[in-house]
Amino acid sequence: MCTFLNHAALATCEMCEFCILDDETDDDDSILPDSEAFRHAAASAKAKILSVLKATNVKNDELLHSASAALHKVQVSASKQLQQLSDKLSPRAASAKVPSFTSSAVPSSDVSLELAALRTDLKSPCVPGDEVYESMLHHLWTALAEVTDATSFEREGEGWMAIGFQRINPDTDFRGGGLLALKCLVYACNMHPEKMLFLFRDQKPEPGKRWYPVSVAGINLT
Repeated sequence: MCTFLNHAALATCEMCEFCILDDETDDDDSILPDSEAFRHAAASAKAKILSVLKATNVKNDELLHSASAALHKVQVSASKQLQQLSDKLSPRAASAKVPSFTSSAVPSSDVSLELAALRTDLKSPCVPGDEVYESMLHHLWTALAEVTDATSFEREGEGWMAIGFQRINPDTDFRGGGLLALKCLVYACNMHPEKMLFLFRDQKPEPGKRWYPVSVAGINLT
């Protein structure tokens, strides 16, 4: 390869394509090129080298520009994803999802009356002798007659324990839920009789064993 310093020793130069030595010519008859020929060869080689270097620089610039553009695109995409993630995790985004209560969220008069009635039943104690309370006990006993195995209503007796109360008198079990708890039990037994009968039979304590009975669980759920 021509490096200019070794130009004169080369048989041929790939840069200037100038034949320096002719192998087929005898040493005595060979004619050495003059200085003008060397200058011409050097100028031609210089021009070709500069052309190659220029082309290489242009290609490198194109590669650098392409790589820079690709890196910029990746940075922009990553920045957008990080911003979206930050927006989702920010307290402002969480608070924006919480609906604001306006005048349209106020319950209607009918709903307000129902809520008031439920609150009244919840606060109403189950007092022995109260007409509503005694009537609801009859309804519950009748709905679960298959579980109690009793032929008639018993105000006190083992039948109440058979249907999930803690004692033979159900009065004390309603202290937590009031009249509302009893109404909920009656409603569940009337609306879903087969499912409730299955629960009462399945969860009926064996002789000598006690666990959380169905009726008490229903009262606590209320």
